[in-house]
Amino acid sequence: MAAQQGRTRLWVPYLLALLILGAAYTWGAVIYDQLPEMLPTGWGPDGEVRGWTEKSFGSVFTPVIIGSGMFILIASLGAMVPAMSPGSPDLTAWGRTRLEAAHRSTIEYLGWVTALITLLLGWLNMETWRMGDGPGSPSMWMVLVILVAIFIIGGPVYRSHQRWADRIAERLGLRPTPEEAAEDALWLPMGLHNDPENPAMMVPKREGYGIGTTVNVGSRKGRVAIVVFAVVVLAPLLLIALSL
Repeated sequence: MAAQQGRTRLWVPYLLALLILGAAYTWGAVIYDQLPEMLPTGWGPDGEVRGWTEKSFGSVFTPVIIGSGMFILIASLGAMVPAMSPGSPDLTAWGRTRLEAAHRSTIEYLGWVTALITLLLGWLNMETWRMGDGPGSPSMWMVLVILVAIFIIGGPVYRSHQRWADRIAERLGLRPTPEEAAEDALWLPMGLHNDPENPAMMVPKREGYGIGTTVNVGSRKGRVAIVVFAVVVLAPLLLIALSL
């Protein structure tokens, strides 16, 4: 299908994540001999070191090793997205275009998530090296900014691929059936469902967005769930910001 062409650019954020990891490993190797024999393993709220460990490859590179494992996991998930949600064989050409947009947006979003996670872990690793065995702790501003970015970047990514699907459909002269148009109107970016007539809080995910269920924000229970999730996630971030 012509709409399936051009998937290569979706892997740009994964390449960025690899470059971040490579830079962290390279810089760590360069300064390895200059690092103190004892390295901090954590800090308290006032910047005091909570624990120490002897210098070794594992202790020096712990964050980027974790980042490498997460990169492999998330990149593997990204590669499996089309196979995990192939769509119904009865989809029309317009539906296939919409499905392709869902696949693309999920792959790219996962890529930006892994790039931001590796950036966070690489930065924490370099901050540890910079401080050595001296006083202080890594600034939480970078942590806060990256965590917020992980949550908000999905919206623009999914919307951009929806617009891409609209352009492809218009160029090829594809039109949805009345049923497809009605169904499409019930879905928001990032695969959230919005059906006020359905009282269920959770509904099956839309084709192309993986397996399992998602939140129906059109229902009262769904809106409550979103608010609770936002409070649980954003409250700690707000506390961090206020403590800076």
